[in-house]
Amino acid sequence: MKPIRSQIPAVKRPMFIRRPEPVRTLIYLAGAFAICCVLFTASAAIAQKTLSDVQSRELIELLKSMRQGGSSYPIPERAYKCGSAVALQYRAIEHELSPSLRREAARALARPSLPFYYDSPGGNFRIHYATSGVDAALNAGIDNIGPLGATGADGVPDYVNAVAEIFDSVRTRILGDTLSGNFGYPVPPPDTIFNFVADTNGLYDIYMPNLNGSFFGITFSETQVPNYFIPGNPFSSFTSYIQIDNDYVEPSYSAVNDYLARPLDAVRVTAAHEYFHAIHFGIDAFEFGGNPNRFYWYEMSAVSMEELIYDGINDYYAYLYNTFNPTLFRQPHRSLQTFSFVGPDADFAYAYGVFAMFLNDEFGPNLQLGIWRGCGRQGPDFLRAIDSALIAHTSGEYDFSKAFQEFAIRMAFTGSKAKFAPPGRKLDEAEFFPEITDTTRPDVNPDTTAPSPTVHTTYPLIVLTNTQVPPPESNSHTFTLLKNVYTVGDGCFRLFAGKATFTPPGIKSRLALIGYPANRSGTAFVSIATEDTVFLDTSILVNPFDFDSITQVYRDSFSCHDFVEIQFDSLIQDSFRIIVANRNPSVELPDPGSFEEAVFIFTQTDTNFANYEVSRTTPFNFFYLMTDSVIATTAQPYGVFSSFPNPVTPGDNFVTIGFDRSIAQPPSTPLALDVTILTESGEKVRANLPVQESVGLELGVIWDLRNQSDREVASGVYILLLQLLSADGRVLQSETSKILVIR
Repeated sequence: MKPIRSQIPAVKRPMFIRRPEPVRTLIYLAGAFAICCVLFTASAAIAQKTLSDVQSRELIELLKSMRQGGSSYPIPERAYKCGSAVALQYRAIEHELSPSLRREAARALARPSLPFYYDSPGGNFRIHYATSGVDAALNAGIDNIGPLGATGADGVPDYVNAVAEIFDSVRTRILGDTLSGNFGYPVPPPDTIFNFVADTNGLYDIYMPNLNGSFFGITFSETQVPNYFIPGNPFSSFTSYIQIDNDYVEPSYSAVNDYLARPLDAVRVTAAHEYFHAIHFGIDAFEFGGNPNRFYWYEMSAVSMEELIYDGINDYYAYLYNTFNPTLFRQPHRSLQTFSFVGPDADFAYAYGVFAMFLNDEFGPNLQLGIWRGCGRQGPDFLRAIDSALIAHTSGEYDFSKAFQEFAIRMAFTGSKAKFAPPGRKLDEAEFFPEITDTTRPDVNPDTTAPSPTVHTTYPLIVLTNTQVPPPESNSHTFTLLKNVYTVGDGCFRLFAGKATFTPPGIKSRLALIGYPANRSGTAFVSIATEDTVFLDTSILVNPFDFDSITQVYRDSFSCHDFVEIQFDSLIQDSFRIIVANRNPSVELPDPGSFEEAVFIFTQTDTNFANYEVSRTTPFNFFYLMTDSVIATTAQPYGVFSSFPNPVTPGDNFVTIGFDRSIAQPPSTPLALDVTILTESGEKVRANLPVQESVGLELGVIWDLRNQSDREVASGVYILLLQLLSADGRVLQSETSKILVIR
């Protein structure tokens, strides 16, 4: 066995060698493929066939589409970020294919035959390229400068010079020592590690063929290296090589981030992304556990490395704004583990790169190195590796569950809401991210619609099934928007939530409630429950949600921190109860009148690898309820609200909204009336209507049936939010009613 790269003595090489590429020997191809299959075959030998014949054919066509022509697979409208998972998918099912399909795939996976190569100035990479034909490098005829900007032609296209220097720079950043601001990752296994390998130059190979607009880059795992990174682990490491596109001029690349005018930026982010994959394959080539649909951690961490090295390019924005497919900010209830190498879910792992960026920003880039080392030691279990690394890194202050909830809280401060973030609680560049929104927008795919967060506008509220909210998957977040929070009045705005169906052991649930200030300035309030959320008493009921009606909602006192009981009639039993004792688990806003809007976040995490598939693909029910000072109050009301006429019929020009004081309240009590008119969907129609002078025991407001823009409202049902205020602005009494307008 030859020594590994770090032990190879430095050899001075000519900066440029232009000669035909040596033809690979048959023994190399046979040996590389045979060894490469060992672990994949071992992991899947006893499994049933992974893909159908049709799916296998589609995979082969996708592999062939990586090169110019020869494939029936359509070129995507937008280039896929990375093809490494596609290559891994083939490796995982190679043993299942017919000999003819394997021969087709072997041709697609073989290293490209390009006529020239150039060794990078740092002596780390061999860049393989062409100067004519479909694989010609960009501006192949331009040669004005040499290595590192030296004046004068050197016989190498300037574009190739630049590509080599970019890869040298990326390598220095990723492999350097942490004291100098670099990250200290181990060098990928060199392909000189076995005597039978024909390539003995010790350089990492980068190929620049025409990838046909399909992928930005691909890292191909090649030869298994026993005991390379983890002594005693003969299966974790593989050699590899990288392909990047020759010019990035196809429209599918510009559809991502307008790279036509700046192709070297496409090279930069691709180099950072793919070389990090080469390191991944050296540390833990089987983190995906033999199932390439678990390639998510590879991709989200590679996206975060792009941002660490090239902070100003922001390639990942394209995957947040969901131009083609819904991802993180439109479907936060989808699991962190959502992945597909093509199709509607192809962007999720890249969008979730923001989570890896959050880990880097919050805990330092050394944490991610610790996570990958943990992956190499404990096999395909990246969530436990994150959990262990966080606990060690923060001396137990954070684990994966707590960190993932903190990430969800920061997702609530993006776009125009970034300005509300409390100190230390904003994602980097959050003001440029999309917001969690209540607006449902159709996807490019007409068969799907991105579900929006559930919106509530009236309180108290009780939600007992997922009919009003997207069902959460494991390792995901459910966001519920709470509008018109100021209508709750005095006391507190307190929310509880719980699991409503059986879930595998190990799943944790966390609650957070964020209040956005009513005056649209200042800092938001964040409330976090300190306990896991499990408090559904279903022991007396077969199906806790098979009920007719709510019969009671009450408290034993007016304190927000006391006992709450909710009782239901049931078709199966007489009743059942949800009981919440003491403060936790719950979240609350102490002064609802100070907030215009809030968001309630339910986060679920699971670090058990055995549960990955069932917990990710089988969402489970949960319920939540909100109590406030309006519930079960025994205080005598100040009076009665009314509206006339109702319904409003043609010919009616205005509505009188009045309040009759109770005889028990002296007429001299200083009171004010506040009326807000909303549509049924919660959109504000009119507010701040002037109050008529008191006449005897009455207060009145006149609504002229016009909206804030002074236009007549259309026919429909409108919501009246009515509040009686004290002289100092406290809410003494509130009520919600409906009014029907017929034009």
